[in-house]
Amino acid sequence: MRKKLLVLFAAGVMATSLLAGCSCSSSTTSNENGTTTTTQKTDSNGTTTTTTTTTTTTTPVKPEGDLTFSDLQTNYGILVGCYNAVEELYMNDKIKQDDQVENLLAESKKVIDEMGQLQESDFKSQEDYQKMNDSMVTMIESLGKIVDSMQAAQ
Repeated sequence: MRKKLLVLFAAGVMATSLLAGCSCSSSTTSNENGTTTTTQKTDSNGTTTTTTTTTTTTTPVKPEGDLTFSDLQTNYGILVGCYNAVEELYMNDKIKQDDQVENLLAESKKVIDEMGQLQESDFKSQEDYQKMNDSMVTMIESLGKIVDSMQAAQ
């Protein structure tokens, strides 16, 4: 139970820090196959950089009835896949290396690893399952914001 609360707190902190970290204009279009984000950034020299990123994602399981531990495991697999895709994108030589992005990726990895250590016995009620599922959805959204904050290498 203690780990779960730590994970929920960390996910909230991460989501909050991501909202404050991006100062760019972007447009995002979504469809059932993924998200395309076009970001324009203007540096102090007046140079505008446009970055377009297309991310294909799988929607986390949100069953009509009660969530189960198996549902959480499925969603955790999706979360790990999203993290791996974001990390792979960042490691691409076309993306500018950035300490803030690296720190956010490291924090994300830490929280995701802690989520992976949870066991079925850590969940006492349907509310616990729902909170964890909501935290995973928040983490996936936060990973999207990390992608939005990445800049093309010059």
